Amino acid sequence: MNTSQVDGAEGAGCWTLLSEADRLVLDAADGWLLLGSPAEALAELLLLPHIVRNHPDFLLLRCRIAERMGDWSLVAEVAERLIAAVPEEIQAWLMWAHALERVEGPRAAFGLLLKQCNSFQNNHWFAEELAQYAFTIGKPEEFESYRIKANCHPKPFPTNATR
Repeated sequence: MNTSQVDGAEGAGCWTLLSEADRLVLDAADGWLLLGSPAEALAELLLLPHIVRNHPDFLLLRCRIAERMGDWSLVAEVAERLIAAVPEEIQAWLMWAHALERVEGPRAAFGLLLKQCNSFQNNHWFAEELAQYAFTIGKPEEFESYRIKANCHPKPFPTNATR
């Protein structure tokens, strides 16, 4: 197996390159998840050797499995590890925000994404998520701003009369 960095090390860019066999196991786990069987997906994923468990592909799939199983604390933990490895991975930030929403509430999720706003300022999905959280926590100015950035449908923030 080829390694690009020290295996098992923490931090950005420290992971083992996947072998063809590892890639096949990841694909099989992803297949189980697509078939609606997160328990089988997890069992397949855990066949991978410990040395590849800091790889971004492993972490992303582990997050998706934890999401499907409703283990939001684990989603937050794994998403945080994924962000440490690949901070530009927007999907990890959104997964972490979704987990925080369920564990700590929508204000925590909004705060997390707001801190990263400049990093993803041109990303439609990121702006849309910010708009949705702003709407949920009752921030009409922020809702309008992010709604426009996301090019969402032109729906104004509802007033008390329309809620």
